[in-house]
Amino acid sequence: MRVLAIGLWVALECLTQRVLAADSTVDFSIDFEAEPGCSSEAEFVAAIQARLPSAKRVSSDSTGAHVRARVVAAEGAGASAIAVDLPDGASLRRELPPASCAETVSAMALIATMALEGNLDASTALPAAPVTAPPVTTPGQPSPNAAAPEPPPARSAPLPPQRAQSHAASRDEPWRSTRWQWAVAAGAGLTSGTAPGVAPLGDLGVELVAPQRSALSPSLRLTGLFAEHASDLSSPRGASASFHWLVLRPQLCPRGLASSSASLTVCALAEYGTLRGSASGIASPRDQHMAWVAAGLGLRGQLALSKVFSLEASSSARALAVHDRFIFTPSVSVYQVPEIAADFLVGLRAAWR
Repeated sequence: MRVLAIGLWVALECLTQRVLAADSTVDFSIDFEAEPGCSSEAEFVAAIQARLPSAKRVSSDSTGAHVRARVVAAEGAGASAIAVDLPDGASLRRELPPASCAETVSAMALIATMALEGNLDASTALPAAPVTAPPVTTPGQPSPNAAAPEPPPARSAPLPPQRAQSHAASRDEPWRSTRWQWAVAAGAGLTSGTAPGVAPLGDLGVELVAPQRSALSPSLRLTGLFAEHASDLSSPRGASASFHWLVLRPQLCPRGLASSSASLTVCALAEYGTLRGSASGIASPRDQHMAWVAAGLGLRGQLALSKVFSLEASSSARALAVHDRFIFTPSVSVYQVPEIAADFLVGLRAAWR
């Protein structure tokens, strides 16, 4: 138990420091397209960083947000558009009506800043980019005092908040992604409670992650865990006992504390399986089986290594409904299963949207 406690403390301390450090900067990569002489990628990045000093541009293969912007100034060439893909799976998109290059770039920088700060969702209504029309003139007859035409209407009126979420679900690139995410995870560690002392442990699981709309957006993981342990008996001489543990563990976890590259969350979990013990080197040995039924809480931390893979550390404590005594002969009592079991795991997780 002391080994588990020390390992858990070290892992959680490292993850907590990484989460707090990551909050100080907002990483983003960019794809920028504009007509020659209209604006430059460097000017667009500078406009974002002027509004959000903590924003830091990174390479496109990094794990931060990804901003895609297309500036169109010519009539009939299509609409200017900006899309922001956030690390949590959300994808935000907006089209802007025709305007000058400077006005369009300024409006796009504002939208990108709000998205990077997490202040933009489906119910947020932004003003259209301002349009300043030049005076109407004809060859030979200048008319500097002619009235400017009315700005073009917005492409669509903002939806009421109660309808925004359902509307977002129907678009290819909604303000908030409604896509579910699949993941697989595997790890190894140590466990107590399954045998005398501490036993090596392995796990393999599949996970379904809900769309990230709030801090409570949950994930559901189903994990298979297995452990084996052998130990010598004090008597008779040369006798030994081995234990085999196999369970299924469903886990329900909210999103918890998260930054662009790390997360920390508390999970509710249950376990159902079997613990089997056998002995050798004794007269007339008999195997013994115990139904393993438990429930408890776990703590899971993740550190992103790329857009797909992340490093994961977790620990849990569970209360057992059954805690038998393993007796292989009437005179040899080998192991009393405790009321509380604990484990610590480190592994790798891969996720796909």
